[in-house]
Amino acid sequence: MNITSKHQRAISLINSGKFIDAHPLLVDIVKASPTHADAYFLLGIVNLEVGNPKKAIALFEKALSYQHRTEYGAYLAKTYGLLAETNSVLSVTERFPASSAMSATHLDTFGVALSHVGQHELALRYFSLARIAAPDVANIHYNFGVSAKFSGEFAQAISAFEDAIRLQPNHYPSHFALSDLGHINPENNHIPRLETLFEDQNNTVEATLHIGHALCKEYEALSQYKQAFDALSRAKAVALAEFDYEFEQDLCLFNATKQLIRSPAWLSQSECTSDQPIFVLGMPRSGTTLLDRMLSNHRNVVSVGETQAFGSALKRLTGTAGHGVLDADTLLAAKQINMTELATQYLHQTRVAAQGAKRFIEKLPFNFFYLPLIRAAFPQAKIICMQRNPMDTLIGNYRQLFAIRNPYYRYAYSLESIAAFYREFVEVIDNFSDAAPDNFLIVNYEELVSDPETQLNTIVSFCQLDWEDNMVAVENNQQAVATASAVQVREAIHTRYVARWKHFDAYLPDWVPAFAKELTR
Repeated sequence: MNITSKHQRAISLINSGKFIDAHPLLVDIVKASPTHADAYFLLGIVNLEVGNPKKAIALFEKALSYQHRTEYGAYLAKTYGLLAETNSVLSVTERFPASSAMSATHLDTFGVALSHVGQHELALRYFSLARIAAPDVANIHYNFGVSAKFSGEFAQAISAFEDAIRLQPNHYPSHFALSDLGHINPENNHIPRLETLFEDQNNTVEATLHIGHALCKEYEALSQYKQAFDALSRAKAVALAEFDYEFEQDLCLFNATKQLIRSPAWLSQSECTSDQPIFVLGMPRSGTTLLDRMLSNHRNVVSVGETQAFGSALKRLTGTAGHGVLDADTLLAAKQINMTELATQYLHQTRVAAQGAKRFIEKLPFNFFYLPLIRAAFPQAKIICMQRNPMDTLIGNYRQLFAIRNPYYRYAYSLESIAAFYREFVEVIDNFSDAAPDNFLIVNYEELVSDPETQLNTIVSFCQLDWEDNMVAVENNQQAVATASAVQVREAIHTRYVARWKHFDAYLPDWVPAFAKELTR
């Protein structure tokens, strides 16, 4: 076969999902024609599909060095987005700004890459043009709606989700997204159509989870708590049967973190003196987003959101096997790396998102697994841990629809595993607080919402910031927020979610009261 024939054959194989078979043909092409841009691009796709994103990035860049094509840039941005490389995604989109000359597919791909790294306002530029270019594609309307929601454009989000459902009546992510936006009442709800969808025997586990969670939210809004809990439990049971999860998988992470806390001498001493990052962490649904919004109202503070920057830098430096960022082997391999370099790489990776601010907030809840490493890399950085009533944390995690295929949230499919996860979390925080109390503050969610000015004064002083009166007015914070609390945190601070778990008290297992008594402080 000549080069043209090999090229066409490789494209056919890739389109059929036969990536390994396409590889030797593409290697032959670049050997014979070292500047064949599309062969490098297709090799990048092969590497991306077989789980080698770093190699894919190098190949996409190689293709772009020979030919400036939007398709190449879109795949490059997509791959950086999958790796949560914010700076790199922004750099690519600067080279390929949103344009009506782009195809809907490429516009959507750039938008998704930006949304993966929390750049929702910029993503809307691409999604807006994509909706015009492909008005009959439900998923493009949905993607626009998600970024509109996270940017606080709720009316636009509702319209986009309804467009997606009109085009594809069983578009279950849009059904859930509508329910999640709230404003549910007896005259305005989606329960009849959701119940019909819930009974579809052909539902995937993703469909069941989205619709079950949507029903839970709508029944709860109508104070029909038994129906809410029944729908949620039914959906969770389907997921639990689908995924191969044992709590021991997460226990390995907790044990590795506790081992590092108890043996700090294993870690090198960082020469980094920066106090620019403020790490806000804790269990999911514990109030980390609320505190993030309060602090980022300060004129000298911005939020970079929930990034994987620290974990990604650690994974690169340790060079451990596996595609996941967080695992026990990587945590323990930190004993062999230079903590100053870890701090340097983290600051570089967050540089663009930090926008040159004097201080920035990193609020990935699961950063508590990295507590001893954050302290080793950034001895001067402030770390704030949010803690919430264990019952509200238990129910909050059970009620939350986390990323379905993300293995780090598998614990949330049963109340028993959430309780075990919470116990281990408390032990990690207690151990760390005893071992390294400097620059570490535990904040109680209930106290924060009940007396925000007093509590925030303490936090501001801890962070060595000046007090600003507007910090409590979180409803005025216009920054995009890409978390499960995207709707709630645009409201004024309130106490409506304190003791919310009591709505479901009558339907909880018999062991729950003992759990609450054991861990309530």
